[in-house]
Amino acid sequence: MKVPYKIETKRLVLRSFIKEDFKAFHDLVSNEETIKSLYLKDQFKEINKVQYLFNSLINPYNSSESIFVLAITDKENENFLGFCGFKDLENNSDALTFYALLPEYRGYGYAIEFMKKLIEYAFLRLDLPKIVALINPRYTKSWKVAERIGMKYMGHVKYKNFNPDPMFFTIEKKEFEAQRAY
Repeated sequence: MKVPYKIETKRLVLRSFIKEDFKAFHDLVSNEETIKSLYLKDQFKEINKVQYLFNSLINPYNSSESIFVLAITDKENENFLGFCGFKDLENNSDALTFYALLPEYRGYGYAIEFMKKLIEYAFLRLDLPKIVALINPRYTKSWKVAERIGMKYMGHVKYKNFNPDPMFFTIEKKEFEAQRAY
């Protein structure tokens, strides 16, 4: 997937990672709530594992995985708020979307704002046919974001070793286009 250098919303900038993002990124991915909500493993509590992941995000073209991750910053003072992105699903043309915000930036509508822009980019620039989200059912705010950005709940699914089974949300390009029409 082609990673853009920068995407802007009214209040935010979604951009490529820079070295100065590491501390905030480490704080976010080693946060217990982030680990559970994104079904991460406890390995991200180890700084060397976080550094390896971060280095692959700074230079995504050195990664063997097809992943697209952007740092989220506020326009006003460029504070790192979190990250968002897409990952190709195995044996499928669908893209799995994900995001995480530092705790102090949750509850201000940022997730809805950047996810709408990210989905717009995916459909209009990357020409993806469908975007899916796997959401831990314990995180009500996350599935409410999915609903607010136009995704449909399709039920719970078995996926890898995720526990509890994640909620499955989806939006197709034609649904996105219909929503934009009004």
